[in-house]
Amino acid sequence: MVPLPVNLKAPLLLPLAGLAGGILLADVLPYGIVTGAILLAGGLTLYVLLTRKHKDPVSMMRASRWHWTWVLMIFTAIGLFSEDFNRPVEIQKELIDNMSLCSGRVREISHTTGGDKAIVELEALVMANNDIHPVTPVGMTLTCGDLNAGVDDVILFQGKLTPVMDSPNSFNTGYAESMRRKGILYGCRLDEGDEITVTDHRTTISGMAINLRERLEAGIEGTALSKPTQNFLITVLLGDRSYLSDDTRQMFADAGVSHMLALSGMHVSIIAGILIWLLFPLNMMGLYRWRFAMVLPLLWFYAVLTGLSPSTVRAALMMTCVIACMLLERKNSAWNALLLSVFVILLFEPNSLFDIGLQLSFVCVAALIFFASRLNPVDRHDHARLYAVAAALLVSLTATAASWVLTSYYFGIFPLQFLPANIIALPLLPVYMVGALIYFASHAAGIDIHPLAWVLDNGYQALTSFLSHIGGVSSVLRMDVPGITVLLWLGAMILFAVWLHHKRSVAVMGTAVACALTALIAIPVMAGRETGPELIFKNNYDRPRILVKSGGQVNEMTFQTNTLSRLQLDGATVMVADCPVDSTDAIKRCDYLVVTRSCTTSLEDLARILNPQEVIIHTTVRRKREEEMLHMGDSLKIGIHSLRLDGPRRVKVTESMAPGLP
Repeated sequence: MVPLPVNLKAPLLLPLAGLAGGILLADVLPYGIVTGAILLAGGLTLYVLLTRKHKDPVSMMRASRWHWTWVLMIFTAIGLFSEDFNRPVEIQKELIDNMSLCSGRVREISHTTGGDKAIVELEALVMANNDIHPVTPVGMTLTCGDLNAGVDDVILFQGKLTPVMDSPNSFNTGYAESMRRKGILYGCRLDEGDEITVTDHRTTISGMAINLRERLEAGIEGTALSKPTQNFLITVLLGDRSYLSDDTRQMFADAGVSHMLALSGMHVSIIAGILIWLLFPLNMMGLYRWRFAMVLPLLWFYAVLTGLSPSTVRAALMMTCVIACMLLERKNSAWNALLLSVFVILLFEPNSLFDIGLQLSFVCVAALIFFASRLNPVDRHDHARLYAVAAALLVSLTATAASWVLTSYYFGIFPLQFLPANIIALPLLPVYMVGALIYFASHAAGIDIHPLAWVLDNGYQALTSFLSHIGGVSSVLRMDVPGITVLLWLGAMILFAVWLHHKRSVAVMGTAVACALTALIAIPVMAGRETGPELIFKNNYDRPRILVKSGGQVNEMTFQTNTLSRLQLDGATVMVADCPVDSTDAIKRCDYLVVTRSCTTSLEDLARILNPQEVIIHTTVRRKREEEMLHMGDSLKIGIHSLRLDGPRRVKVTESMAPGLP
């Protein structure tokens, strides 16, 4: 076995691995606390046994081959405890059924054209007999027309709590699990006229930060900038992505620069650079240390202001480690700083392990630490400018090479034009942000710099035109990456880092190449195992709509009115009858027949003419005829499904479903 290099043997590597492993185990083990107690007792016992050989604990850890075992066991137990203690507690169904009012604190508010949506920390239920039943604080979403309350207000409202569930009309499952990891288990929609009463107000740091952010957003919206430019600057400066449309976010993703919109290390570094530059006069006064010391509270204020997302906290913690080492005149290690920041985040917010932003942030930063400078072929001292150009290319290549499996796994796309997009757009972003901050500062002082506003507007228009041009359909590779590919590719990157920073063994490089090739081969192999597409017959109240998922792609099919439509798939035929059907429309058979209100042909005649395996009754069919069709379906021994009564119909198509079709 090849030993890990010194810079990979970080002190926090084992504790972080144990903590992450414990969080993962807590999701699959029914009794995480019991398992954690066993691991903790075993780790402490092993530690005591090992100390008998060495009186000095430091010598014991250096000399013993087994010290990593008890470290891993103890921190795995901590991960189990942390995940279990932070898991939201469900409210008993009997309490929900018998409640009349809900009470909770408003944590966040989103104002949209369709109404207000708030995240409320539910604290108590008022029962029908006016008894107040406190509950363990749990998150819920509250949707209403106009929320007459602010962040940190305690509100009392009447409404029915419903568990957060995945939409049956969508293949994109995982919404409920994502909300659960954020501590949000319930939802409530208030109708017009339902009252919301503010009973108290509490002041929290997060609430003050959200209120300040809303005032800053309102200030940006009050400038002379165009609306698209305002929305973009609110996103990149304040981290509120709700201002951007889905099409705009997709455009950035297709071009491979979606990280410009998500606050992370790049944005925090830009803000830190601006702060250090603004505090430069302190150097002239001999207060070099104070200059950097003052940056830290300002940097954390910015992190709180933008919502404390895991990727932002990670960047702020790393920057704190770097500045602390400078102030203490200690050697700085970016790898140790990265591990420490992620360890602290997971210790207090264990569900951040499943946050896509934190995963991408960790993988990209780790890749830059181990590969970017080491792979640069230009000597920094001989050709400084050429080195900088090569470094810019390597940063984009390295980050993409490490993270493409995660982006493809979660989002199903791989932007082919990521390199020119990043090379052109990213270097201009700091300049653009500085210009925007100067404009906003001058506007707040009562001075509107119109030329600068023109530059900002046209700069954003040029950016969107460029990204739209290079991020077209032909520039995006859509793929469905399996989980085994993610594991193998990241394993290959780890092995390559070991080879690059340690003894360059042929065995290590060969294993890395084998893992990488197997990861790539697994993509078409796993995709080829699919037996056929999946269908969802949606229970909408307009025209029939069918979702078709094939090879990771999801398409929504709509059908013409007053016609008999046919959809031929690999292994099945779907027909939609939106008109009377007669014998001239006869075919050999169909697998699924959707019947709408406009189809007045009897079920008996439909069975004789079209010979369906299953009949789907659309929601537009009148209830009386629906009852007749359900009764007739039993006598004809035909499978029948009512979208109104039974909800959406989801089926997996196989090749054997429709043999012999013309």
